[in-house]
Amino acid sequence: MRRGRWYASILPLLDGRMMVFGGFVGFDVGYPSMYAFEMNHFVEFFDPSTSNWSAIDVKSLPHSPFTTLINPKFKPTKGWKCGRRCIRDNRYDAFKLYPENYLTSDGRIFLTREGDWTSARTTDAAFIRRTNRTYWIELQDKDRISFSRGPDRLVNISSYGTTFLDPNSGLISLLGGQPVSPGIRLYKDSPHDNYFAGGRGSRKLERFHQSKYEPDGGHWTLDPNFLSTTSADDRSNHYALILPTSQILILGGSNYDFYGSIHYPLLLSPRFSTQTNKFLGYKKEIMNEHVEARLYHTAALLMPDGRIWLSGGNAGRATVHKRRGPLSFHNVSGGTQPLPDLDLIDLDFYFTVEDLVMGRRSKGSSDVPTETWIAEIFSPPYLFIDGERRAKIVSIRQTHASYSFRKVIGNQIFYLLHSNHSYIVLLSGLPGRCATQGKASLVLNKLPWATHGWDGGQRLFSLQFQQQDQHDQIQFQTPDLRKSNLPPAYYMMFYVDCMGKPSAARMIRFDDDAQEL
Repeated sequence: MRRGRWYASILPLLDGRMMVFGGFVGFDVGYPSMYAFEMNHFVEFFDPSTSNWSAIDVKSLPHSPFTTLINPKFKPTKGWKCGRRCIRDNRYDAFKLYPENYLTSDGRIFLTREGDWTSARTTDAAFIRRTNRTYWIELQDKDRISFSRGPDRLVNISSYGTTFLDPNSGLISLLGGQPVSPGIRLYKDSPHDNYFAGGRGSRKLERFHQSKYEPDGGHWTLDPNFLSTTSADDRSNHYALILPTSQILILGGSNYDFYGSIHYPLLLSPRFSTQTNKFLGYKKEIMNEHVEARLYHTAALLMPDGRIWLSGGNAGRATVHKRRGPLSFHNVSGGTQPLPDLDLIDLDFYFTVEDLVMGRRSKGSSDVPTETWIAEIFSPPYLFIDGERRAKIVSIRQTHASYSFRKVIGNQIFYLLHSNHSYIVLLSGLPGRCATQGKASLVLNKLPWATHGWDGGQRLFSLQFQQQDQHDQIQFQTPDLRKSNLPPAYYMMFYVDCMGKPSAARMIRFDDDAQEL
């Protein structure tokens, strides 16, 4: 890439390219020495068909975050490296870390501004940008982009909230997160008797309502107590996972970055009007608790069997000892990553910054491990519907296919789908009766990728299908990939039967440019 990135995000585009945003810059040759918390101002594109990178410097582009003045009176924290260039840049907005951006149906990219500011934290939080601005990006061609102003959020943008594209309302939704970071609190007594909890989370739900008829392309709504009316339910570093049943599972996270783990998931089940089928909101149910504390650096994923993987989550960082010798030579062009030297790391101690212990050291509660190595798996309630019976996608077939439609890779069957084609799905294990139950559904759930409380990969798309004369066969036609705003990618296909129980997924590659798997 053009410059190093620490804490970046990737957005897949409809033409197959990957668009990379955000992150701190690295120690790059050929650039001025980086200052404290310098943000990467390149938007970069990776084309997997050619393995080529391209970059656009947006620092001077009109209406971009980097040319939007937000703090003309910025003053750096005393003792931090921040010269004239650093002071000038911090008067303006910037990309966030792990920015949570979305490709919308009109082809533009919306910058929600959710992500992370708290990694720019100092004792006075001076480098954390306080702003409620959002932005649009329009792709002019492969070498040009333009920015325009989006609608202001109703509160300052937060850190470590989670966003998802709601399959029931169609709205970009933002749950929880830290509205304001306090910086690092310092106390007069012994630092080893104190703790750094981090920034307090929230219970809010923000929703972006896109509209081509409104100034700035839409508006935001805010429910400050969506998760609960009590502060014990404030969440930070949590996930909102889209299940194949269109339910949303909120899990993991904590009241603060490094303290107050919330152990119970919250299941949101959509409610619809029986007359108009209009989405009315969610029924909320508390689920069984997980065992481990899931704080900063938690990961949560929907697996192909319908269960949920939950891992990670540290209260501090492992202490790194001073290296006894020079770094060993590593050939960066070899395409391999050097293995870490675990002798340099004390996994059972807490990371200290300026003599401040980052793990909990106060009385009244047991310490949370620096690193959590235990993974947990959650089985949602839908897996217990109708006993052990479960529908199965036996096969997917398309007649008159001129390409390799099916392939076994690593004992897993993959199917290749193209836009505007008709396919037959053979099912087994269907429920015996459905007269009093709901409607069955066939969905594509894009493969996930998770980091820092956000699954940037997930998308749920419902396929329309018809029942065949045979009870165990359905036929569906794939939508146009571009018109439906579905990037070429790998998806999990689930069949959810009329009782609300999903099958295990079949793995799908939906890509019009691929002729074989």
